[in-house]
Amino acid sequence: ALPFFQHDTSQQQHPSSHFPLDEFNLVLSKFPQLALAFLSQVSLNTSGDHLVQQGVIRHELGPTARLIVGSTSRVPHNFWKEKLKQPDKDGNVPQDSGLPVTAKFVPLKGIAAPNSPFLRSVVEACFVTKKYTVFEKEVMQTLVEHKWNSYVKDKFFFHLKLDIALVFFLTLDALIYKTVTNSANHLAIKVVGHTPMLITSCLWIFFARHEFRQWQSNSATSKREKTKAHFKDFWNILDVLSLFSIFATYTFRGLEFLFGAGEDAFHVSTLVMAVALPFAWLNT
Repeated sequence: ALPFFQHDTSQQQHPSSHFPLDEFNLVLSKFPQLALAFLSQVSLNTSGDHLVQQGVIRHELGPTARLIVGSTSRVPHNFWKEKLKQPDKDGNVPQDSGLPVTAKFVPLKGIAAPNSPFLRSVVEACFVTKKYTVFEKEVMQTLVEHKWNSYVKDKFFFHLKLDIALVFFLTLDALIYKTVTNSANHLAIKVVGHTPMLITSCLWIFFARHEFRQWQSNSATSKREKTKAHFKDFWNILDVLSLFSIFATYTFRGLEFLFGAGEDAFHVSTLVMAVALPFAWLNT
């Protein structure tokens, strides 16, 4: 089967695709149980038309493969309309040479757009009703698969690599910091020894900016509601605690440097680092 997301209004669509998406998101928030019941009844629209492998994708299509085409921004206008050829008078569907596959429309128009809040609204509705069976339906599975492959997967692994780098350099900094500070007469050791702290600081700025954008993107209208919604997620709490503890560590280090804390003095930054490291490791 070949599920794909429909964006061309010139083609025949499922009746549910005429339901305005903004209004449906509002129904999901106000009447989650009713909206989820509706979604549970929506199925992929099989028109019986056929596509062929040639011109659809550039690599081999296995007999059980599922291809999701997300939007007209990645294919020429009316591409699918040309491929979904209508039968002639004798009932024969003209085809190009290639492996025929069945085309299935995802019936809710606009739900797969890059900035569409539809999937988030469904998750929030499921959280309120404590029912997640809607994700067993083929439409929602197709949507999740499409979102993951098109927008999420690359960014997820990119952030994961940066997260691992943050933990690595933070741990390295904690291990060598005392040795570096005691090497007052070795400029090269000091320069090289403070490199992990510099890299950690740059990564901290990246993740702090990302956390702020995540808070800012919340659909709540007021800052207070945004903050409440943001901290409902345990991982967001862990993110903020990790970022705050790293910030506090380097702030105390700066103060200790300015006021000339000696080698035998009690270093508050070391104590705060002991808190920052577990948070950073757990967050990874």
